This record gives sequence, C-alpha cells and structure tokens, in this order.
Amino acid sequence: MMLPVKIVIMALVVCSVGLGALYTFIHSNPDDTIQMYRNKAQQRAAKSAELSEPLSEAAKSWNDWVIEHDLLSIGDIWDKCEGDNDVIGKVILAPDEETGGLLNVLYMNITFVHPVDDGTVSLDVKYNGMDLYYNDFDFCEMKDDDIEIECPYEAGFHHFNHNFKIPKYIPKGQYFITSRVSDQFGDILACTQVYLNIL
Repeated sequence: MMLPVKIVIMALVVCSVGLGALYTFIHSNPDDTIQMYRNKAQQRAAKSAELSEPLSEAAKSWNDWVIEHDLLSIGDIWDKCEGDNDVIGKVILAPDEETGGLLNVLYMNITFVHPVDDGTVSLDVKYNGMDLYYNDFDFCEMKDDDIEIECPYEAGFHHFNHNFKIPKYIPKGQYFITSRVSDQFGDILACTQVYLNIL
C-alpha cells in the first residue's frame, strides 16, 4: 500500500512537536493560537533551563536560528530515537497567508554517511490509549502531487524544507504518535515522538 507523502510527512511533523510534551490544540484565530504557543514555549524554555542538562551545540544553533528569525518552534527532530540523540531540525508554527489558517513548516539538515537508496518509514498512532494505526512504508516509493522522495540520495549534507497545512478539524482526544525513518541498513535517520491532547 502506497501512502501519499503529505500524510507521512504530516505525521512526522505532528509527531515532532516534542518528545514527551503535552499540547492542547484549540481551533481559534490563527494569531491567537500562535500567541498561545509562543507563551507556552517561553514557559517551557524557562522551566527547562532550570531542570535540564546543557544543550548540545546543534540544539543551541537551531534555537538561535529560531530566535534570529522570530519564529515559533513547536518541536524538534532528532537523529536517533534513544540514547545520545541530537537535534537535526525544527518544526515551526506559522500563519497560512493563503487560507487564513495555520501551517507547520519543517526544517531539517541531515548528513548521510553513505548513499540512501532505500528505507522505511514506521508510523504508530494511538488514540485514547488504543491502537489506531500502524504501518511501515517504503521511503523511496512515497509520492504525492507536491512532494516526491527521490532516491537515491547521495552521501553528504541535505536540507529539507516543507510546508504542511494543519487540518481545520482533528477529533478530540489523546494521541500518542511515534515515527521512525530508517535507511536500507536499518540505521535511524530521523525520529519523532509526541503526546497530543486535543480539546
């Protein structure tokens, strides 16, 4: 079964709004929503500065980039799922000038140590504690109207930047979503995980 790229990448974006973070989505004026998240982000930053270990150079660099461009980060993208992981990207919440709604904007820098000519995207979604959806997809066969994964990717640096519209309606409830993107050797390329509480 082939899943459109937009759905898989949107799931990655939704997942990447923060490891273990609990977010509340409220359908309201986009400017109000952005301001609400900006306030929550400032509160989380203050708490995390008190409680956490020092940030890695990559995490500091991404955070500085967000501040420099006056953006609102709603999540990180990591290079590994467990252990000593590092930030390789950010997910930004932005107004959608075209529709008056909201966009998630994904920015990711990644360096492949070898060519990537095959891979898997694993997606696991739980809704109110029950299994809602699980599937593995062939990374290189994902296609959609706007996006196409073009394998092989050469070894070296790659930058990804994609906009994704946020659906106007998401059913109320609690979601736990995880995703992993791995290469042809099973090595993790990117990992996201999130709790969502939609009221």
